[in-house]
Amino acid sequence: MKFVARAVLAVSLLLGVYVLAAGVLALLGLAVYEGVVHGVAGALLSKVGGLLIFVGLALGRAFWLFRKARGKEPSGLLITPDEQPGLWAEVHSIAETVGTRAPDAIRLVPEVNASVWENARFLGLVSGRRVLTVGAPLVLGLSRQQMRSVLAHELGHYSHRHTAMTPVVYRGHVTLAHLVQSLGATTLLGRLFSAYGRLYLRVTRSITRRQEIEADEWSHRVAGRAASAGAMREVPAIDMMWSHFLESHAFRVAGVRPDALFAGFESLLASPERQRQMQELRSTPPEEELSIYDSHPSLRSRIAYFESQPEDGISDDGVPATELLAGADRVLGALETEMFAGSDLEPRPWSWIVETGGIQRARHNASLLVSATADAGAGAATLYDAVRVLVRDDGRRLIRPFISPDTPSDHVEAVARGLVTDAVTAALVEHCGAHFKVDWDTEGALVDGAGEPIDVRGLVAAAVEGRSADWLMQILESEGVPSSYSVDPSTVDRSAAHADVPVVHSVAACVSWRRLRVLVVGDHGILVKRLGLGEGFAAALRHGRTDPYLTAVHHVASIPMPRLLEDRRATLVPWDRVGSARISGRRLALALDGRNHRMKVQPQAVAGDLVGSLQLHLGERLAVA
Repeated sequence: MKFVARAVLAVSLLLGVYVLAAGVLALLGLAVYEGVVHGVAGALLSKVGGLLIFVGLALGRAFWLFRKARGKEPSGLLITPDEQPGLWAEVHSIAETVGTRAPDAIRLVPEVNASVWENARFLGLVSGRRVLTVGAPLVLGLSRQQMRSVLAHELGHYSHRHTAMTPVVYRGHVTLAHLVQSLGATTLLGRLFSAYGRLYLRVTRSITRRQEIEADEWSHRVAGRAASAGAMREVPAIDMMWSHFLESHAFRVAGVRPDALFAGFESLLASPERQRQMQELRSTPPEEELSIYDSHPSLRSRIAYFESQPEDGISDDGVPATELLAGADRVLGALETEMFAGSDLEPRPWSWIVETGGIQRARHNASLLVSATADAGAGAATLYDAVRVLVRDDGRRLIRPFISPDTPSDHVEAVARGLVTDAVTAALVEHCGAHFKVDWDTEGALVDGAGEPIDVRGLVAAAVEGRSADWLMQILESEGVPSSYSVDPSTVDRSAAHADVPVVHSVAACVSWRRLRVLVVGDHGILVKRLGLGEGFAAALRHGRTDPYLTAVHHVASIPMPRLLEDRRATLVPWDRVGSARISGRRLALALDGRNHRMKVQPQAVAGDLVGSLQLHLGERLAVA
């Protein structure tokens, strides 16, 4: 009965999109008809007629997208019953418990997520092919009983036929998103469809939140109170570790990937410092700002639900979820092979990545000291100059080009000290035979020729606290480091290392030909991000009663730079391919890769100093009117 009621509601909301659009077309058509009948001519009739054609085309395009809008079957490594009988037996057992048909396929994916997909037909009335996806990071981070909780939740969606309505809701999203983007979010008609979109999203998301609660009930029944609550606490911690792992460890050297990606992540999860950090995350789940447009209940409320249940005697023995896979290392290796098939990234061992990435970052940040002082007119800084300025508590002078005047002093101190620390590190590597070794508690530990650790951060801190630059330089000179040491910025490939200072200077929402674009201005160049239909629609409507442009800026700013650079809807134009630029009030004209782009900046949706950051990199190529 629940399914029928929800199906009727979802279909009714979808039909409402077309009833609203047909009503708009009818009103415009009536206006044109009355104008012709009563002899009204001129610009007004032409504009109304043009608007009628434009809306008709937009609606036709939206209807075409509706017909084509079918969620694609998830990708990932196909896990067959013959290869993994244990996992399939577990899935069939759980499916029988929750009273549903087992999936037709299981795929392993490189994401901190598990999901179910169904190719339902006839607006969800006829069941179709089912696919279950399981995230490899979850397999590495969860216990077997916690994984059973996750699988029970996902199969519970099948049990309540939640996936049957997904195509209907998805098609409604696609249709509304196209109409809003075609008509323009700030136009009268665009606002009309945006208002209906907010209603549509509000109702459909309330349904999905209820569906998540229903699926959680199956997690509790199948896996028990302890494992279900534990999984809820563990998944966000694994997610944060996975993001950190990808950004700070795996892809830190340009053009290179690890030859054992998942083995590295498993080692990172086992390191003492990462376990301590994860325990903090488990004990204090992140607070979430609730919204009527959220698709899931808050994490804390879901944990509270599980922990409020009575003791059921179902224990979690702590056996790792990798036991569900026969030959887990081999399976994860096959997933890596599939992930990087067709990629130009060169596989390298972790030891090479840590060594190369460590020295690249150290030299890059050491060169920033030279660039910063040169930009400030103070001449190129040697290592001794930089240490002396830092000791004198004048770190702001060292990093002035990278900060704003109102940057907090503690942040200035931390960044300046980090740059000097990396400059000392680069000097020790080049002159004393120091090198980096794999250390999952950090991004790599610096050791001397005998393999003993070198506490560079401690040395710099002692010099600052003792107000003695000479003390530190005497130690370095005794090891063979010249006081005149510096890194020539021209010898450093800045794209090949991650700096410890922010690489993104500003983010701004702009409108170009009624299309929303988000500009990201950073050390690397100008990145233009366009939001996809579903992505832009959800981002704009999540806080639709405030400002969709500001929401889009926050959405893009929250995406880690490595992922943003891999986004197919994001285009990076390096600074050497950026031509002239002109800003006149809200209007911005840019020459990117030889093509002129004109857009209107939304001043209320700018994070950082847009003009200043463009001026920093373009200099005289930027004209401000």
